[in-house]
Amino acid sequence: MDILINSEVDIPSSDISNIKNDTKKILNILNLEDAELSILFVDYNKIQQLNKQYRKQDKITDVLSFPQNEGILSNININILGDVVICYPQAIKQAPDSDNTIYEEIIVLIIHSILHLIGYDHITTKDELTMRKKETDIFMKLFN
Repeated sequence: MDILINSEVDIPSSDISNIKNDTKKILNILNLEDAELSILFVDYNKIQQLNKQYRKQDKITDVLSFPQNEGILSNININILGDVVICYPQAIKQAPDSDNTIYEEIIVLIIHSILHLIGYDHITTKDELTMRKKETDIFMKLFN
């Protein structure tokens, strides 16, 4: 299991270490022990730029997922899940709305993104309920 974490914003190094450890636990819960994943923390400007470039939405979002298993290169390495890009200031801003600590909010975003990377979505109400239940189940296993 290989998890690469980079940050373009200031995050405490102890948080980076804990994020890496908890991400490994998330992947284990999902039986993805051999998976590879990269996580990048960015600011508002960068997340808006990426959202506009790749999703054609010129607005800030909290997290973006870029699956590796799409497109013409999808069969190169099936263990590479993809990339997760988290807007750190947005996570800070929205954590109180969810009654989460900043760290918990980051973990929620990582869980959400990993589920997207493995094929979950929330386009329909049924899919959203399924995905939200899975997110909650993983979060509870992680923190209980």
